Amino acid sequence: MKVLLLALGLLGPAAPAPVVEHAQLGQVEAQLSYLFDDKTEDFEQRFKQMHVRIARAGSALVDADLHPLCSACSLWPASGGDPAVSSVDVHDLDLDGEPEITVDLYTGGAHCCEYTLFYRYTGTSYTRFAHSWGNPGYRVRDFNRDGRSELVTGDDRFNYAFSCFACSAAPILIQQYRAPGRLVNVTRSFRAQVRADAARTWSDYRRAVKRHLTPAGLLPAYLADQYLLGQSEAGWARVRAAVARRDWSKVVVEPRWKNRARYLAELRRFLVKTGYAR
Repeated sequence: MKVLLLALGLLGPAAPAPVVEHAQLGQVEAQLSYLFDDKTEDFEQRFKQMHVRIARAGSALVDADLHPLCSACSLWPASGGDPAVSSVDVHDLDLDGEPEITVDLYTGGAHCCEYTLFYRYTGTSYTRFAHSWGNPGYRVRDFNRDGRSELVTGDDRFNYAFSCFACSAAPILIQQYRAPGRLVNVTRSFRAQVRADAARTWSDYRRAVKRHLTPAGLLPAYLADQYLLGQSEAGWARVRAAVARRDWSKVVVEPRWKNRARYLAELRRFLVKTGYAR
């Protein structure tokens, strides 16, 4: 009878499922719990009752509901409810012997924005700060294999600055978590990663031109990487040659950048504004 009633829709929709995401390191344990309704088409109602609990040696020091980052934001776990992915982690980010807790969340939208809540132990309680990664999100790496995590993202200021999001590139941005709870830009210390990023972006530029797609949003990121490497002169020479191509006005779809001189001048101003150039 129950199967028949469900088929007829007489029992109504299934109740949201309780989910607990868990991470632990030593005596520190963190949980992110919520109700997940994967059947609803209303994305605002897909995740409810988001809650964080952090305990040390079994004693809860954080036991609080979470709220959206802004009035127009949704509140999703970065895992999207996927049991194979975790939105919460416990790791010693600054190698001081005391683990930090990170909770990765998402505001909703086509591709923006992912943000992280960082919890740091003060000796008696936990302090928290939020950091938005914007469109690129982030990933955790240990490039030096020294135990200290690098938080790898992209400079989101480049997205939309010269072209559409899908037509743009963001130069690599590498940060580290430092006491007493802040992120420090250490990108220039990782030249191999910057060189690889510049090579990828230049390859994307070449593919775009070959396919007659606009390159206006790709060259700024490539040039920013060249500044990070201390190779701005070589970078500018390559970019000027790219802009001087006879087909520039044909492949560039943004009307304001049909004028080559205007594009180059605005590119320089933008790199100064964002701190890459002087």
